Amino acid sequence: RSAMKSRAVARLMMTPPVRSEKTDVGKTGYTIELPPAFRMTERQGPDFTVFYITPNDSTNTKTGAGIYFGPAPDEHGPDSLVRIKESTGTVLGKTSHTVDYKTKKYEWIETVVDEDPSRKIQFWYFAYNPSDMAELGKMMASLAKK
Repeated sequence: RSAMKSRAVARLMMTPPVRSEKTDVGKTGYTIELPPAFRMTERQGPDFTVFYITPNDSTNTKTGAGIYFGPAPDEHGPDSLVRIKESTGTVLGKTSHTVDYKTKKYEWIETVVDEDPSRKIQFWYFAYNPSDMAELGKMMASLAKK
């Protein structure tokens, strides 16, 4: 039995990790490393574009993300959230403002980047558990200019 368990563990260790795939974020000039368990859909507004990143499993509503490109992002999380931390910094080589929100059930992080005077990039992600937050945070950190 011990030898069988050792072989099973060895097989698991030899299985390569599932890799994210570099994906174009529409025609924005940006890419993101999209995990295979997620899909990205595009929605056009009158002067903006939003990309929604959701699990392929449509029954999983406990994690997701989005990226907005346009002049005036809606800079706040859902009304039920409590703002716990704010910071300014540099993202994509530009000035950014990040807010971390939390409830008893989930966390929501959003960042707004001043790409240029007429266009901002806002991205957000949320999850009900820390491991999903970490995966989404890694994905959002991969957002890069082509």
